[in-house]
Amino acid sequence: MNFDKIKPEFLKKLDQRLLLHYPALWHSKIIWVVSYAVVAFTGIYLFGDFVDAEPELHQYRENDDFGWFFSLGIFLTSLMVIYWLYLQFQQKIDYSKLSFGKFLGILFLNYANIILLFIPLIAMIYGGVLDMERDQEYAWTSWYSVLYGAMPLSALPFVIRQFKLIEMVLTAFFGFIYCLIVALVVFLFNDSFNGGIMEQLPFVYILNFVAIGAYVVFKFSAQNYTQQTKRLGFLLLLTFPIVVPLSFLYMGNLTDWRYYKYDLETHHYLVWVLGYGFVALMLTGYAVFTRFMYRRMVFPGKK
Repeated sequence: MNFDKIKPEFLKKLDQRLLLHYPALWHSKIIWVVSYAVVAFTGIYLFGDFVDAEPELHQYRENDDFGWFFSLGIFLTSLMVIYWLYLQFQQKIDYSKLSFGKFLGILFLNYANIILLFIPLIAMIYGGVLDMERDQEYAWTSWYSVLYGAMPLSALPFVIRQFKLIEMVLTAFFGFIYCLIVALVVFLFNDSFNGGIMEQLPFVYILNFVAIGAYVVFKFSAQNYTQQTKRLGFLLLLTFPIVVPLSFLYMGNLTDWRYYKYDLETHHYLVWVLGYGFVALMLTGYAVFTRFMYRRMVFPGKK
């Protein structure tokens, strides 16, 4: 199917202008993602309650709305993200000569594209699709998971050409198996330490992350890496959004957060500033490691 026939003319002209003057924006396909996000969000917001209308609320209960609508939306949006990554994979761009500021900008741009693809799901909350408070809480929890899950996806355009698809899937799978093995070992030795070592499981994961990270950085710095080293680096990219918040929660004084709980509940803007500010901070750290890894991988190491 030729999608150019259904694209508005003004968007085509704007797309050409971006190609000539702002190639980074054009490569990201941001204009089409924004257009989709606006149209989809508006459509769901205006017509969502009409589609989900239950004339007899006592008979047509809304317990399945989250599963039918929101979960299906997550699945379909995930397919769109995969298609967006495929478009990025087709564009052979050399990012190695970019300054850190430009590299960070492209990473934020990739992140924005992924978030915008999921934005229409929020309209289900405000548009009347998810009427039950429980479903709305589940939806917001899923949204926060998207904010963190989008981080490794935003870095994939930089490193995706260094791996085969099956290689990336197996790396993620064996990384998950490794985490299960670590948890099993800690559980088996838990009784030997009077039940206290299980409480330190997050710290064990953090130590593993730091040890693997130090090894990967050393190998890449010496340009003496192998394909296995690259796989470990890819695994670090996948686990970064999980380990870093875990580190802050573990290392910080959690009792202080309890004292501020009332203030955070009464001043919702603090939650917004802290949450999204933390995401921006993590993306900056993400850009540092991703740029370092990418610049080393463009030069051939030992095979």
